[in-house]
Amino acid sequence: MVKFPQKTGDVLWLTAILIIFGLLFFWVLSTPEIGRYPLDDAYIVDHSVASIATGHENRFPGSAPWLGITSPVFTGLLLLLSSVVTIPVGHAVLTILSAMLFIAGMYVYGRQNSVHPLFVSLFLATVVFSGKVFYQLLNGIETSLAMASIVWSFFFFEFAAEKRVGYVLIGTLYFIRPELGVLSAIFAAQLFVTKPRAWLRKLTLIFSTMFLLALVQYMVSGQLLPNTMNAKVYFFAEGCRSAAFKSGFVLDAIFRFLNGTGLVSAGFALLIFARSRAAIAIFASVFVCVFYLRFPGALYHNSFRYLSVFIPFCWMGWMAGLANASYLIRWFSVALALIATLLTLPDMLQTISAYQEKTASRFEENHSVVDWVRTHLPPDAIVLIHDAGLISTVGTQPLIDLVGLKSPSSTIINKRILYKECRRDPAAISDIALQGNASYLVVNRNWDRIFKLTSALKAEGWTVRRADVERRKSYYEVFHITPPVKSTPSPVVSFHHAQPVR
Repeated sequence: MVKFPQKTGDVLWLTAILIIFGLLFFWVLSTPEIGRYPLDDAYIVDHSVASIATGHENRFPGSAPWLGITSPVFTGLLLLLSSVVTIPVGHAVLTILSAMLFIAGMYVYGRQNSVHPLFVSLFLATVVFSGKVFYQLLNGIETSLAMASIVWSFFFFEFAAEKRVGYVLIGTLYFIRPELGVLSAIFAAQLFVTKPRAWLRKLTLIFSTMFLLALVQYMVSGQLLPNTMNAKVYFFAEGCRSAAFKSGFVLDAIFRFLNGTGLVSAGFALLIFARSRAAIAIFASVFVCVFYLRFPGALYHNSFRYLSVFIPFCWMGWMAGLANASYLIRWFSVALALIATLLTLPDMLQTISAYQEKTASRFEENHSVVDWVRTHLPPDAIVLIHDAGLISTVGTQPLIDLVGLKSPSSTIINKRILYKECRRDPAAISDIALQGNASYLVVNRNWDRIFKLTSALKAEGWTVRRADVERRKSYYEVFHITPPVKSTPSPVVSFHHAQPVR
């Protein structure tokens, strides 16, 4: 039974919270200008929306506008907004609205558990500024929308079982982020097993929503499954490694995620008191197993982007502890929450500043190289890249994404060589460059150090020469690459397995 709003003041509290956070998010995303994000992946969405709007892919030969998209819902919403405002403005608006939807869901879920509005508001701020939560809310991709969809799905399933919108949302989860489809299956299974009132109608809403969205996705893109995860699985080639290797990656990533979140992560322990603890435990088990089997290192990526979907569960654990019927558990949770708040909120300004500094430095570094490529390379020069975002929105040079997010031919080669052999074979990047007739390579120094991209080309007989020497030692570097005169067998070179990209 829905109890929110419990009092008239609830609406005022929520309005005030949304105004404060909305203004903060707007200030952060518009200073010094709209359109800056800490992840290059955000600009893949911009490029895809621009391509969809024109009806063709104009930068990646052999690709299509919908390739490289993880979240069809996020991209579709930005496409709608771009019909009213510019893509950068629409992107910022969508990012802010997604973050505010997450904030609203957290507040409503807390009040539904009868936790005092002042305490809900205070601890909500604590969670937002803990670990990498603030960073993930404004990273420019679908993370905040995924987090919002989780907390609202559980709110409707636990407290508003008669609201049809809740089952429509549950049917949408997969298209917001693919791994959330597991939650849809768990909710559907629970409905089927427990058979609450009108269970068949509720199941019909879930599956009809999924069917309609799948139909639309197939009609516009020709695919039912996003290609992004498979592309990364075959490039990083970690799922084929030993059990010890994969277990080490998974456990270390989870430990670092929890450690970075600090005392706020105690909310995961409090999930033992949550109403949906069984559903959450099943989801978490499937989630970890899938990443263990397919792509364990992904749990580190982009400051724990994938693990961030567990933050709503952490919040649900805290609310279960703070509203527990046991006096001892309730006041223990209150005391722990106050300590977490005292440890977290004093660093709030530092968290915001760190986000701004990282965003500014990454944007300047990225823009520096894409501007150089745009002005110094021939318009028809084919450029091999691994960051397929901002560079795809600037200039005219054809691009080849060696990971395969936007270039499906790269995925085929990586699967055939890297994943099959389960090692970093230099022949893979050589074949990708040869097949695409690439003459330039843009790579950041960290990737070159970890994956030995320029060394791999040299090992395959390519001539690799720094093209942007005037930029000296920079985060991104441009190389002129010339293929070997004639094909020769690849020399035996030791290329060790890459460490996780963090």
